[in-house]
Formats: sequence, C-alpha cells, structure tokens
Amino acid sequence: MVNLDNKANKIVANSLRFVSENANIDDDGRVSIELSIEYYAAFELLLSHIPDRINYPESIKRTVLFRALKRWVKYKKYRNNPDLEMALQEAFTKELDLLERKIKTFTVLMFINADYQTLERLGDFSAIDSTLRLKNWNELSELDMNEFWRQMKIEDKDGLILRNIESYQYPNQNNYTPITIDTLTYSHEAAVEIANKKIDLLRGFINTSLLIFEFTYHRSIPKALSKLLPTPIYGVFGYDKKFIILYHTVEKYSYKKFRIGENRVGFFRRLIEHYLSSADNELVIHLVQVIQQYQKALDMNNQEIAYLAMWRVLEFGVSFGEIGVDVEKRVKTLLRLPPVLKDALKLIGRQRNLMVHSGIFPSDSDKIFFILKEIVDHLIYKLIHLSHNYNSLSELKEYLALSSLGDNDLNRKQSVIERIISSRQ
Repeated sequence: MVNLDNKANKIVANSLRFVSENANIDDDGRVSIELSIEYYAAFELLLSHIPDRINYPESIKRTVLFRALKRWVKYKKYRNNPDLEMALQEAFTKELDLLERKIKTFTVLMFINADYQTLERLGDFSAIDSTLRLKNWNELSELDMNEFWRQMKIEDKDGLILRNIESYQYPNQNNYTPITIDTLTYSHEAAVEIANKKIDLLRGFINTSLLIFEFTYHRSIPKALSKLLPTPIYGVFGYDKKFIILYHTVEKYSYKKFRIGENRVGFFRRLIEHYLSSADNELVIHLVQVIQQYQKALDMNNQEIAYLAMWRVLEFGVSFGEIGVDVEKRVKTLLRLPPVLKDALKLIGRQRNLMVHSGIFPSDSDKIFFILKEIVDHLIYKLIHLSHNYNSLSELKEYLALSSLGDNDLNRKQSVIERIISSRQ
C-alpha cells in the first residue's frame, strides 16, 4: 500500500471500522465477516487503495486483502494500532509473504479456433511468452487428460469442445488447436488470469492483422468481430501435470475455424517483430495497450457495448496519458482522414454522449459502429508508423504540438531553431 492523504485515510478508516463491527471471532479463533452490500463496498474501497504490482493478478490481490482483513480483526496488535492504514498495510504484507511461500507452477490448457498449420505459419510466439506452445492433439497425452475429459463430459453442455458421434463423445479436433502456457503463481485462478492476458495479447496482434480496415456492409445479426475468439474452456494442471479444475469463458460465441491469408501473415509478423525489438519504446508500449483495448472491443457481442468499447480505444489511443484531451481535435491533428470521415467525428462523438447520458442508440447501429472502427484503424496504423520514428511520449507530444501549427508558424519556428543552433557552433 502507499501513503495516503487525509481523505483517503478517512475512507480506509471508515471501511475498516465497518469490517470490525461486522466481524466475529469464534472460540477456536476463526474469523467470520457478515456479508452484505455494505461489506462489499468497504472491500472495494480498501482494494482501490492497494497499488497494482507487476505480475500481480487481480484475483490474488483480492485473496490477500481478504486474508489481511481477517488478520486485522483477529490480532490486537493490528486492531489496536491507531494508525489504521499502517496496521492494514502490515497485515497485508504478512499475508502476501505467507502466500509467496506457496508459489507453484501451473499449466493452463486453452483451445484456439484455428487449425495448427495456420497458426504455425505465423511463426514464433515466444515474444508473447516463452512457455507458450501450440500442441497437436496427440501431444496432450503428457497432461492428465483422462480426468480432464471426464470433467468436460459433465460440464460441456453446449458441445463447444466435445461433439457427439452416435453414443460417443469426441474432441472437436477440426475446429480447435490446443495451446498451453506455463505460469509460476499463487493459485489456479491467478494462473488462468495470467494465461488469459497473454493469449489475449496474441489474439490482439492476430485479429488486428486480420481486421484492420475491414468493413462488413451487411450483417443480419451483430456479433463479435474477432476471428480468433477467446478460448471456450481453460483447463488447469499442476506442476505434476495432474488435472486441477476447469474454467469457462462467460461470453457465448459461435466458434468456427478460420484461416489467415498470406498478405495478413506478413502484417502480423512485422507487428510481432516490432514489438519484440522495441519493447522498451514508450510508443510501442502505448501501441500494445491500444491493441489490447481494441481486442476487447472486437470481442463484444452486444453492439452498444462494442461501440462504447471502440470509442474508449479511440479516446485512450489519442490521449497518451493526458486527461481532458479534446478527442476530435487530437484525431484531426494526428490523422489525415478523408474529409467525410473528419466530418463524421462529430457524429460518432455525439452518439457516444447520447448513449452515456441518455441511453439512446440507433436500432440500425452497424454503420455508425464501422465508421468509428475505421477511424480507430487509421489511428492504429498511424501509431505503428509513429512508434518506428519516436521513442518516447515526450517526443510524441512535441510532434503533436508542432503538427497542430500552420505552415507559416512551423517555418518561423524552424528559422528560430536554426539560428539558435548556428549561434552555438
């Protein structure tokens, strides 16, 4: 945790007092906390005052905080400390230390709706994760698949992975390629969270390569645009390769196997190579964050949510960490859009405001969504170009400031700069 200002300290203190007033310790020293909406509010407030840590999954942060609260309630040395924030910090650190002693290796099995040869043609995925492995179905025998399939027969009610042939169930090998990622972490839940972020980054690069500047003119039913969809199932195995648990993707998708055209393979490879060779470039980091958010928007089935998610990509992409950026003005500074798309910027911004503030969204919304996506595609393409030419956000902000000037102002600045340099020689 971090040092808090007076207002934040008051929030922490109020939340801890509520927890204390609604907690009990039984004769065996076990702590129970009465669950209520107010408790969940207190928990979320306390969670918001715990900073993110590198490779520190959200699920683990929640687990550690829950245990820290029980420790704070149970032991007087924490509860009687007048500095409540410091007491919670000490309890949190203690629980984190205890948890870190239990760190383990997990293997997470996922299923990607593409054939093995298609994915293999894309090249090496080690830039995403050194443990990421494409598997053919025979290679899965190294894992405890008997128990996995037994559980799948119980839980795969929609037939996403298993298909029925006469009275038998078989893996749908035609639609999926298995993929595994090894993680070193605290729990199977955290392992899934870590693996999912890595596979989503891979999907982001692939789907961006496939869908940039792609427009669907007529769709009978709006659905997620992603070609490479989220895995329907996560299988978690321990360090001994024994099966532990299944997790399911919440969103429902229609899974179909897809192939990648050779022209898009080249785009993907260049994107991965750029990511691998420039990982410390601030512009590349920003580009990757934009692609990650773009992927989230592509995964949305609901058109209204997809529109807001895509608007968020545009807003985040042009802000570069600044607050209160005029999105329309910044887009016009960054991008050389066709005049009609420049004019459409006001339309898509107004539609976003109508949705957020009035809940109004057109029934035939596909076209306005794809207009927004087209502008976001131009932005992603521009960010790729800029990240080859600039290394830092400070350089980019200077570029933006100069780009907003007219030719006469730029010539005048150039003349001044040249005279300054000349005088120093």
